Amino acid sequence: MKQKVWKSDSGALVSKASIALESLDADAWNSAVTLGRSLDAVVSSAKVKNLQLFSPLRYLLTGVTAGIGVPVIMSILGREITLKRLRNIPQ
Repeated sequence: MKQKVWKSDSGALVSKASIALESLDADAWNSAVTLGRSLDAVVSSAKVKNLQLFSPLRYLLTGVTAGIGVPVIMSILGREITLKRLRNIPQ
């Protein structure tokens, strides 16, 4: 994985985000705004900058380092595909 994107704390942050996202109901997955709020809560509780979470998430979900917003990507992919990709955390 690209060193620019994946840092030593990225795995733990992605795991926290995955847990938060798993708890959302089906309607939440239709709203990029709701998904964004859930991810913002993870950022806030972990006391990190948005990029420290959003960059690794974007890379895991799309394989690229730039593009549309992560919550939009998640709402397009849907719950099942998003969570499956987030479980593939590099060691």
